[in-house]
Amino acid sequence: CRLGDRGVSVLADALVTRNASILELDLSSNEISSAGVRALFADTTAATNIFGKLNLSLNPIRSEGATILADALGRNAMPSLKQLDLDYCGIEDDGFLALVSALEQNTSLQILNLEDNNFGERGFKALADRLPDIKVLQQITISANAG
Repeated sequence: CRLGDRGVSVLADALVTRNASILELDLSSNEISSAGVRALFADTTAATNIFGKLNLSLNPIRSEGATILADALGRNAMPSLKQLDLDYCGIEDDGFLALVSALEQNTSLQILNLEDNNFGERGFKALADRLPDIKVLQQITISANAG
């Protein structure tokens, strides 16, 4: 649909205004960058606490967008979120490190898909080091990455 950053911002506002109840939101392949992720996960946006599954795959959110998501995950701003799909998002080591760090504090996310991004050895090492402290996550898919 090529929703883009502006479209996702309008969508986030509408979700808050209408107090919608959405179990699954698929925003894959919509040309959403870190600016769109910021609009969706702004501190003032209450929309994100209603999702059980969120798919942002095939959007160029890169490490900056992953860091914004990590902040929301770390402060448990999405208490209903069980699955997050971030395949083919151009996430590099810094974004992956932020996500891994946030998983230690998160109390809801069970499935994280990060297939075919751009993180490598540094990110994988951080994940290996922190796995014992990540209690809720049940599945992480990290195949086809740079490492």
